[in-house]
Parts: sequence; C-alpha cells; structure tokens
Amino acid sequence: MDFMKKLLSCICIANVLCILNVHAQKDSNFISFHSQATSISQVHPQFKSPYAGQNSFQSNEGIASSLTNTLFFAIHPWNNGLVIVNPEVAGGVGLSGTTGIAGFPNGEIFRVGNPKPTIYLARLILEQRIPLDGSNKYIADDANVVRGFYPENYLKFFAGRFCLADYFDGNPYSHDPRSQFMNWSFMSAGAWDYAADTRGYTWGVGAEWKNKNWRIAAAAALEPAVANALDFDMHLDKALATQIEFTHYYSINNLPGQLQATFFLNRAHMGKYNEAVAINPLQPDITSTANYSNHKKGFVINAAQQLNKYLGAYTRISWNDGQNETWAYTEIDRSINIGFQYDKEPSTETNVLGFGIVMNGLSKPHRNYLAAGGYGFIIGDGKLNYAPEVIAECYYRFSFFSDHLQISPDYQFVLNPAYNKDRGPVHIFALRTHIEL
Repeated sequence: MDFMKKLLSCICIANVLCILNVHAQKDSNFISFHSQATSISQVHPQFKSPYAGQNSFQSNEGIASSLTNTLFFAIHPWNNGLVIVNPEVAGGVGLSGTTGIAGFPNGEIFRVGNPKPTIYLARLILEQRIPLDGSNKYIADDANVVRGFYPENYLKFFAGRFCLADYFDGNPYSHDPRSQFMNWSFMSAGAWDYAADTRGYTWGVGAEWKNKNWRIAAAAALEPAVANALDFDMHLDKALATQIEFTHYYSINNLPGQLQATFFLNRAHMGKYNEAVAINPLQPDITSTANYSNHKKGFVINAAQQLNKYLGAYTRISWNDGQNETWAYTEIDRSINIGFQYDKEPSTETNVLGFGIVMNGLSKPHRNYLAAGGYGFIIGDGKLNYAPEVIAECYYRFSFFSDHLQISPDYQFVLNPAYNKDRGPVHIFALRTHIEL
C-alpha cells in the first residue's frame, strides 16, 4: 500500500540520521539522540457473532498492521536540567478500526481514523532536578537520557507535552507495548482513564520527590475537549486531570520489588450514564448529558517483584467510580491484571517470555447504558449480555544484535469481547518487529 511505503521511507530516513548522530555524540554528556521503529501485524480467525453494533469487533476481517517511528532527542543544557524533544511518525490501522474490545490488543495503534503516516510532536519536556543531598549515580546514555551523573535523591519538576504514563503507573514487567505485553489493559492500568489526546499525549506540569526507597509524584494535565479528541479543553477551572502517586522500593533476599499506589481525579465536560438512559431508554446518547460538574475518580495499586534470578511477577488492580463517560483511555471501570516475565541468563541478547491475564469490568451504570443500546468511543454492540472481559496474553521476544532488533510472536485470547458473552471468544495472533538505535 502507498501509505506503508511512505511510512517506511520516513522511518529509513529518520534512522539514518539517528545512526549518524549517535556516532557523532556517543561520548557526549551534553546531547543524546536515539530512535525506535515498531511494526505490529495482527489477525484473528472468525468467531461467534450473532449480532453486531457500530463499535463491535468484526468477526471477518483481514490482517491489520501498525507502524511507529520515534526520534528521542535530549539535551543536557545545564546542571541537572534536561530538554526532551520527540517527533513521531505513525500510521496503519487497528483490528476493527480500533474498536470492539475494551482491552484492545495493540498498544501501538491509535484511535485515529486516517491510516496514512502522520508526523506529530509526541513530547516536548523540560525537566529540572534539585539535589536533596550530595549522593550521585551514573546514568548511561539511553532514549531521552543524556549520559552522566545525576542526583540519586532529588526533587524534580517537569513541564510540557508528555504521556502521563511516562511518569506514573510504571512497572518493570508490563509497561511498554513495543517490547513487552501489547494489550492496552496490560501496558497501563485499565481503569485509569488518564488524560490524553487521541494519540496518547497531553500538556501539563508535575513534580517528583525521590529519597532513598521512597518516591512521590504529582501532576496536573489537560483533558481533551471532547472524548477521544485531539484538541484540548482550556477551561482549566472546569476541566483538568490531577494525579498523585506513592512508590516504595524494597528488596527480599536481595531481589528487587516495588509497591505503588496512584490516585486520580479527572474533571471534564463529560456525560453521565444514568442520565443518558433516563432521557432516552431505547437509544441513549452519553453526549446529550455533558456537564462540567461531572468527574471521574479512582485508584491504581501496582506491584512488581523479582522472584528469582530469571523470573519476575507483577500485578495491577485499578478502579474508577464508573458514573460518568469514559474520556481518554478505554472503557474499563474495574481491572485486575497479573503476569510473569522469564528471562534467560542476562547477556547482550536476552530473550524474554511473558504471560499474563487480565479481567476487566464495568460499573452498573456503564453496563446499563450499553445494554440499552448506547455507544462509547471504543465499545458498543447495540445490546449487552454482560460478563467480565477476560484476556490472556503470551509473547516471546527474540533479541538480536545486542537487543537492537527484537522480534516477538504474540497470542491473545479474549473471552467476552466488550463484556458481551453472546460474542466470541476471539483468538488474536500477532508478530511485532522492534528496532532500537
């Protein structure tokens, strides 16, 4: 297809520039330049589908592919300061137009109708660390990191355009769909409806305090003007996402672990499920009840533990009140996720096996709205025979050339897609190729 050829050309040009710049600045403690390119192709066989609505996962469709290329450009302009600029190119399509499963199977695809490759600004961040004592540690050159010594205990301020998942809900085993689990409800907490535009980014400010084994982070960020939109709502007194997170790092028998709690409050011009059904019981429309007085609150519990030299495990539990419209991420009000990661002996090329399972659920007002024939921007079959959406995912990541090339076959089993036990189950097969420079 033409758009795939254009996107591949953009990726090749960008990565050639990246290679030249990496060689030019490989010993620099002032500048860092890296790149990534990821392609994911997914397909599924036909499944039981006695009826379908406008947002249903399609039983009969072909292969869907996505491609992204990101340039990670970072400058260390002054002591403990960092400027990050990430232009990004993305194109392709998701299965069923990126609808029909709340825990969508491809974390690299966006809810953008145009599949043609598009260049946009992913990140533009200014960070400043203030040391809390004289301790420093060396950080190697990496994506969005300039090599050098940085305060080990610090107060950090950040502002600009970023993804909230850059600073919150971090997990060493399940956080990056480019190299770990691909499913949306694995890469981030499913019920955390974090503020973002259609591509997953927002504008905001935040701070992070890190002292020995403790970390506290907080941020305020812009909400989209309407659900799943590219434009932001500038009525900051009425529409704003706030979150605070507490993390404790520890070790058991010299094996690292972490325990994390995140609390969030999202205010936006969103609709209320119960009101929409009361106004129109036969064909409710959530947008007809939009009001700035509506909000969404919730929490995430996130834990990770290395079990032995090769095996690590994690769990996420997330919840939101589910009274008002899903606004930015996906239609999940309750979620519990557990998974494991197995690594061979660490080396320059480490193969990884990952397995996880997640159970997603909806609040009663949300499920009543869908059962009455309502639609969100991700799911809606026209009616609903409710059951929790259960997804299992397994991937194996082959690594080559010191981890610069990674190839990952992936399988996902989806029971009750979009919480509807009348449909499915769905078997999804994928192949991911990831390049890091």
